[in-house]
Amino acid sequence: MSKLKISIGPVELHARLLDTPAAEAIRNALPFSSKARVSDSIVSFSAPGAAPLRRCRPGSSRAGDFVLSHEDAACGIDISKLPFVRCKDRAPHRPGNVWARAMGDIAALKHVIDGDPVAVEAID
Repeated sequence: MSKLKISIGPVELHARLLDTPAAEAIRNALPFSSKARVSDSIVSFSAPGAAPLRRCRPGSSRAGDFVLSHEDAACGIDISKLPFVRCKDRAPHRPGNVWARAMGDIAALKHVIDGDPVAVEAID
């Protein structure tokens, strides 16, 4: 299993799991559901059972990368590099470990609102 379907409110994304310890933590938590948290530049959700991992350097992710935060084990996808950012004052980048890359356009995440349901499941 190397592909995921991630449904966040009205948005359905497919993502490819990477070969990293963070991806293994997410794989072990599958399937799971959560609620979206939306900030100015990040859409995030919690992953039950995924423990915070080692620190990594800021700036190690790119648009479309799902990151597992080393601070609180929250999963997030940075949308600050896209043209529809909700606020000009971008939130500081939260370091974490990249565990998946979105396959396709993530621009639809502009339709996600705080509290939207999140479902993450494996697909083949």
